[in-house]
Amino acid sequence: MIPKFMFAFIAWSAVSNAYGLSYQKAYQLVVEQGESMTFSSSNHGALCELLAVEKVQELYPYAQVESGIKYGPRFGNIKGELDVVVFEGGQASTVIEVKCSKNYSSAANKANSQLNRFKSVAGDCDYDYWSEWEDYSCEDFQAAGTTFTKMSYADAYQFEMSFDLTRSDILRLIQDLSY
Repeated sequence: MIPKFMFAFIAWSAVSNAYGLSYQKAYQLVVEQGESMTFSSSNHGALCELLAVEKVQELYPYAQVESGIKYGPRFGNIKGELDVVVFEGGQASTVIEVKCSKNYSSAANKANSQLNRFKSVAGDCDYDYWSEWEDYSCEDFQAAGTTFTKMSYADAYQFEMSFDLTRSDILRLIQDLSY
């Protein structure tokens, strides 16, 4: 018979591993999907966004998860770009700003600023919303209960979400990928 505390630990481990983004899984993901990307220890935002999309797809397995959605006048100055957006029932239910920086506080402030900029125009039909793969209508961003949140390293404070790897893990991943 397994003691209750051991059963709880085993169950927790299974759940955390099922939804966790391990170092090995991140490495494999980058090898498979990020071949054309170049990462460095000083600028690895694209890597963090790739890992964020993977993590969000694990958290929302039945939703449409998109990245790189631009907004603003199509033929003018782009107002901004959304790092990760979760669409449920055709509506943006969650907008996630991903930031990876050694200065966690500054990164969180910048993410808040970018989220606030988008909140001020979300669903405004005077703007276009598009990605490399798809065009979106302004109505896609008009859901009343849309959640706006930030994602970063597992050890970054002031962020509501993480992709389960610390800054040290990411730097090691970059080093291992540049062999």
